[in-house]
Amino acid sequence: MHSLLIFLHVSFLCLAGVGILIADHSALMWVHGKQQVIGKKALFIAHWIVTTALLGLIYTGLLLFWPLRDYLLTQPLFLLKLALVAALLINSMVIERLMHVAAYRPYASLTTGQKVPLFISGAVSSASWAGALLTALFLFTF
Repeated sequence: MHSLLIFLHVSFLCLAGVGILIADHSALMWVHGKQQVIGKKALFIAHWIVTTALLGLIYTGLLLFWPLRDYLLTQPLFLLKLALVAALLINSMVIERLMHVAAYRPYASLTTGQKVPLFISGAVSSASWAGALLTALFLFTF
C-alpha cells in the first residue's frame, strides 16, 4: 500500500509539472506579446490541472503522513513543507482571481500596478513548488 501511495504522490507531482509547464508557456507567450490574450479554456484547463494535482498531492500526502505523524511534526523541514503547501493553496485562489485578466487584455496594455500582483503570484508559486519539492527530497532521501 505504501508503494502505491508513493507512486500516486509522484504521479500527481508529474501532473502538476505538466500543468505548470502549460500555464507558464502560455503566460510567457502573453508577457512577450506573442499571444495577445490567452483563451479562457486554456486558462481554465491549466489551472484545473495544477489545482487537481495539488489536491491529489495533499490527499496522498496526508495518507503517507499519518503513520509518521509523531515523527514528522517534530521536523522543522516538514513544518516548512506544510507552510509551502499552504502558500500554494492560497496562491491557487489568488491565481484564479488574477488569471482572467490574460483572457481579456494584452500584457502590454496593463499598468505597472496591474502587473505587480501577477509577478508576485508567479514568484510565490515558483518558490513554493520548488521549496516543497526540495524539502521533501531532503526529508525523505537524505
